[in-house]
Amino acid sequence: MEELKTNIARNIMALRKSWGMTQAELAQRLNYTDKAVSKWERAESVPDVATLKTVADTFGVTVDDLLRDAIDDTPFAPFSEAAELPDAESADKRANRIVVALIAVSVVWLVATVVFVVMKLFPNDFDWGWVVYVYAFPVSCLVLLLFNMLWGKRLLNFVILSLLTWSILFAVYISMLWLDLRSIFLLGIPAQIIIILWACLRPVGKKREKRPQ
Repeated sequence: MEELKTNIARNIMALRKSWGMTQAELAQRLNYTDKAVSKWERAESVPDVATLKTVADTFGVTVDDLLRDAIDDTPFAPFSEAAELPDAESADKRANRIVVALIAVSVVWLVATVVFVVMKLFPNDFDWGWVVYVYAFPVSCLVLLLFNMLWGKRLLNFVILSLLTWSILFAVYISMLWLDLRSIFLLGIPAQIIIILWACLRPVGKKREKRPQ
């Protein structure tokens, strides 16, 4: 039994690394915690039969491949020789997505700066050019929210949404300083409560950790 645990642990680790996946990414695909995957790779526990089948299917191998001890003699296909896993994200891919999102935000501030400069070319009695930067912040939050909904973590959506809500209220308040609109911030209280309650909703298919076998 101990030898079997060692074989499974070594093979899961080898497959995971050959695909460039982290323990957290593999755990997410299997609907387990990364702590459970870590225990498998340390041979402290063994996945059940159904999970072993899922692991094998994930990497395009058989359950027998996970049990065998000749991995060094007949190595598994490396990443470059096998089909790409649909949901596996490499570190480079995540980094590129972050850069793309930051570029989009930078474009927002570039446009705001262009508008500010143009307004400076046509001065008037009221110097309101700086207000474009006030509105650039909620627009940036909206851009980040869209990118995060596509690529990011669910929890971060609620943080960005909170910033978006309060920045919109602040922008409206600043734009109408001649009016007493301080009460507009009261709208943010129920909005924030809704966002917090929404964040408390549990996603379907909660991760689980099996007891050691």
